[in-house]
Amino acid sequence: MRVGKRMVGLVAAVGLLVCGGVAAADGGPWQKDAEEAKWRESLRELAPSAVADWDWANAARESDRQGATYAFARVYAAAPTFVHALRRQCSTEPIRSVAIDLCHDAIRQDPRWENRFALALRLFQGEKTQVSEHDVQEAFAALKAARESAPDEPTILILEAMAAFERQDEAPLRANYAHLKALRPDDPATHYLGAFHALIDNDPTEARAELAAFEKSGKSIPEFREFINKFAYLEETEWTPLRIGKWFLGGILGWLAVLAALLVAGELLSKATLHATERFDPKDGGNAVGGAAIVKRLYATVMTLSGAVYFLSLPWIGLLVTALVAGLIYGCFAVGTIPIKLLFIVLAMGATTLFALAKAVYYSFVTPTSEDPGIVLTRTAQPRVHALLAEVAERCGTRPVDRLILTQGTDFGVFEQGGFLETSRGRGVRCLVVGVGLLRGVGPEDETRIALRLGPLKAILAHEYGHFKNEDTAGGAFSFATLRSMTTLLQQLVTHGAASAFNPAWHFALQYFKLYLRISHGATRLQEVLADRWAVVAYGSENFVAGLETTIRAATRFNAITDRVIHKAIHEKAIVPNLYAFADDGTALGADVNAVLAASDHTFEARLAEPASAYDSHPRPADRIARARALAIPHEADDTPAWSLFEHPEELERALTARIAHAVFDNHGVVLRTATTT
Repeated sequence: MRVGKRMVGLVAAVGLLVCGGVAAADGGPWQKDAEEAKWRESLRELAPSAVADWDWANAARESDRQGATYAFARVYAAAPTFVHALRRQCSTEPIRSVAIDLCHDAIRQDPRWENRFALALRLFQGEKTQVSEHDVQEAFAALKAARESAPDEPTILILEAMAAFERQDEAPLRANYAHLKALRPDDPATHYLGAFHALIDNDPTEARAELAAFEKSGKSIPEFREFINKFAYLEETEWTPLRIGKWFLGGILGWLAVLAALLVAGELLSKATLHATERFDPKDGGNAVGGAAIVKRLYATVMTLSGAVYFLSLPWIGLLVTALVAGLIYGCFAVGTIPIKLLFIVLAMGATTLFALAKAVYYSFVTPTSEDPGIVLTRTAQPRVHALLAEVAERCGTRPVDRLILTQGTDFGVFEQGGFLETSRGRGVRCLVVGVGLLRGVGPEDETRIALRLGPLKAILAHEYGHFKNEDTAGGAFSFATLRSMTTLLQQLVTHGAASAFNPAWHFALQYFKLYLRISHGATRLQEVLADRWAVVAYGSENFVAGLETTIRAATRFNAITDRVIHKAIHEKAIVPNLYAFADDGTALGADVNAVLAASDHTFEARLAEPASAYDSHPRPADRIARARALAIPHEADDTPAWSLFEHPEELERALTARIAHAVFDNHGVVLRTATTT
């Protein structure tokens, strides 16, 4: 927005005040001292007694304009040929019509440029009413005549420029500024016009620089300073479409720069992880020491910043979605075409997106209530298992888990239940989730069945306790909260049909989720390496390797066999009271049992050999096995079947079979006939 079109009147008022009350013709900041002295000397020759009135009147023009007017009148009466007194009286006379008559008298007596300038000045200055067009035209004519006599006089150029600017004509301002800049680049008048020139070019910084240059020359006009600073501030703070666009573009570029920096930091730290974990001393256990400790702290900082950027981005994404919806609605009304169906879809998508964003923020720090993923096994019901958990915890130097949850699959992991404040301080409820598919295994009861033994189980448990020991679950509370928020946002957008290519929130959620995984999984890979060390130190290299290989092989074997058995049972409408025992029957797998087992073995080998990915949360299994064996820490073996520690195993198997049947029905709408469904 241009200054002249925003507050033209104030511009002219200040400009005319500056040019009028303190112009060169009247003894202002551009006053030529030698010329003023010349005038005073000529007055001394004409009327020596009037010099005192002349000096007093010049000094009193601002403080006592009425007194100055009378004093100039006395000077002119004493020296009727001293036209300067008549002109000065014109400038201080309070009655406009009288002042204009005085200026006309001065011009008739002496048509010098100063007198024509003074006339133009008083013609531009109105009283209670606006200046008439006749007066404006006469003023411009007087200025033109004055400029013909003095083409390079700064005060004429300034008044001409400011008067035209008052009429929303910028051309004279630009032309006169260019003229002065070429003629007198360091003149105060040049800087004066330069300040206004910068403002109409929407350059407040340059306007302030011109103001500083003007005052550096020793000139001072408080009104001028106040005006420039005021409009420079307005230009800097006014939210014009162009300024909004610049800020928006700058914000996007800055946001992308931050993301790029975080990504680069994550990539560098990911590469540094391997180097930091090469050195190992068994007495350190799985503690992060030396380079590993540094990398871990740096990762914590990067993850905190990544999460902070995500949460700070959410309100802006909400504003962007709101603006797009509002803009589309406005556009429809503007063109006069209102597609009701489209508007309904857009409004629904906008509302759904805003709800998803709000829910994502809420669930970031408030854990949603949900059912346990399996059967909770208490100490009373499973004393031997809990004794084993306590034994491993003591060996790792941490407290045992509070809850043991047995699932129907091949899960194995730990987490903390509780709010953000509890988990961030390591005071949440420690939970261990373990799948019966790893403990019992499925398939024919021979050497081909894959299941955990006690020695490998202890090593894997020690790995999980290593996460507690290193405070991975506590120190990563903010990261978990961030991931929970991201997954909630993605789920909500997909569930409610807002996962659209036209929805910026969907693109943000999906791409930032990928970015966050790429960054965060470097940190989790470091955590896994350190947890592996706790397991190796506690129960030896081979126990850990056996545990790791068993969990991977058992998982592939379980998925291959149970999928086959469930499909066959549904197809043949067979009753499956115990899926795990049903799978033990060789006939349940059909004649292609060997093919099923071979396929699962192939999957296992492929899993070990699969290349690393930047999105992997764990190091490659082959690398983990290699590192564990390289440590070469011995420990006794214990081949006792892990499932033998559990009380009433068949009851547990039947209960977990029922959970599988419910899951099959919920996900596929197919009934798997069990003892509870017949």
